Amino acid sequence: MKKPTAGFLLGRAAETLENFYKAIRKAVLSDDYIASDETYFKILVPEKNSKGKGVKKGYFWVIVGQKSGLLYAVYRDGSRAGDVIYDELHDYHGTMHSDAASFYRKIQGDDFPNITRIACLQHIKRKFIVTIARIWYRL
Repeated sequence: MKKPTAGFLLGRAAETLENFYKAIRKAVLSDDYIASDETYFKILVPEKNSKGKGVKKGYFWVIVGQKSGLLYAVYRDGSRAGDVIYDELHDYHGTMHSDAASFYRKIQGDDFPNITRIACLQHIKRKFIVTIARIWYRL
């Protein structure tokens, strides 16, 4: 296969995958009940860190449509800044399930009047158990 042909086919494949991603994103954000969380992973970078390794900690965000069962990931240069999720949800209407990280708590404010944020029960349970343990050990 000649290089121009391979390049053309790769371009078409990328275009098709991009359209597929956009369709999934649209379907997830049309769900009236979503959940979101972010997670970290190692990103290879050309610059060496203090340990002499060419890696840094980066984040990607996952948004799941609870009724549709579909999900998609958002990656913006490994950023964990709240702007990443705010940009994704600026037109969203519905309920969002998340932990209590500060960037998620902002979503329940005036800037996002069409989103009802609900807390993660596992995180609530953990805080409850820690509080009870602290009280118990004081007795």
